[in-house]
Amino acid sequence: LSTIKSVAGFELRLNEMSCTGCHQTHGIAGFHYTGADPASEPRRNAVFVPGSAVFFADLPRRRAIVEQFAAGGHPDFVRGFAARPDAKYAAALKGTDLYNGWGSICYRGEDPSFKDWSCGAGLRCAGVHESAIHPGFGTCVSEAGTAVGEPVEFGEIKMSTWGNDQYCRLSPATAKACAIDPARDKKPLVKLAGYGAARQRYDNPRQKTGGFPGGMLRKASCDKLPDEATCGRLAKTGFNDCVASGKDHKFCTREFTKTAGLRACDKAHPCREDYICTAGYDDLAQAKAGKGTCIPPYFIFQFRVDGHPRSWVQDVRE
Repeated sequence: LSTIKSVAGFELRLNEMSCTGCHQTHGIAGFHYTGADPASEPRRNAVFVPGSAVFFADLPRRRAIVEQFAAGGHPDFVRGFAARPDAKYAAALKGTDLYNGWGSICYRGEDPSFKDWSCGAGLRCAGVHESAIHPGFGTCVSEAGTAVGEPVEFGEIKMSTWGNDQYCRLSPATAKACAIDPARDKKPLVKLAGYGAARQRYDNPRQKTGGFPGGMLRKASCDKLPDEATCGRLAKTGFNDCVASGKDHKFCTREFTKTAGLRACDKAHPCREDYICTAGYDDLAQAKAGKGTCIPPYFIFQFRVDGHPRSWVQDVRE
């Protein structure tokens, strides 16, 4: 309780202790330890980083407990908020994005429990999904402009009655029911030609581009990639229909994927909340060694829950 300095802090601690709160705190589609796939797993279906940012950020605290036990001392079991490592571990996490780096959860208000949750140099705290229940929280993103892997949709969660939530997109502005002023629409800043915004238009039910909360900025090709990006493969329109039709996974990933400049990731530099770090592609010349790519988890078959065929069995048999 030593980290709780306000009513909101107490509420957040209780929320993090619940199953729902745990799933919703900087996880990977709700998970915190997915495990990594063996080298024999096809790269198109392999998890690269086995745990969430919360898991890796908590390792210095766990290590300190083990070291104190080994020294015959009395371990300090105090744990800060799951969403943000305690400041006393900042030095141990230096050089990573796990404390106040890109993709970290941050805060833009005055509540004493969270007021120190700032972003590191060159980053700003952006409210991707605003909420009246948890106001002021955001994600650390580039201060210089929208970088590869960053959100391109911003909105807020409105609750008319308990349990009845509605997501209202503020930018790009389209949802008239949310009383949104189109003047608030701010397109993502583009640093180079060839960038694309991966997002799903709510008002076009025929568009099946595989939308995901917040969307992500990607580069349409792997030429002249910025430092934060690497070359990978991403599903394109038709991928979902292909796998749902029962066709083999190899065929669908060959015919309905394309190369793109995606956010590079590893254990020290994880993906944004809810995105997963998948294995890199050794066959792509522009891919960075030792780096994975950030994509929505549902491109990985073991994360699908909508009845997709177990096509990886066919791959193994072949």
